[in-house]
Amino acid sequence: MFTGKALNEIFRDLTMQKSFMTLAYLSDMMVGSEIKPLQKQKLILMAKNFIGEGEYTACVVTTPEDQFMVNDSDLCVNLKDKGKSTDF
Repeated sequence: MFTGKALNEIFRDLTMQKSFMTLAYLSDMMVGSEIKPLQKQKLILMAKNFIGEGEYTACVVTTPEDQFMVNDSDLCVNLKDKGKSTDF
């Protein structure tokens, strides 16, 4: 699990980005907490720089603010809450 505060530090240094992405690649799943919409977009773009051919980025949309992330992801899932979907 990682936070938006941790992402700020990771984004500042290429070596930390590589280490973070190596851990992400080796993990079955990573969970972020308290991540701002623009951080989500930057995380997707960072992941795209590290993935190989035939690999894709995915995101889960939970708020309209996630549209920044959606624009750069290869696959998106829109969660519904009590019959209402997130609209942009």
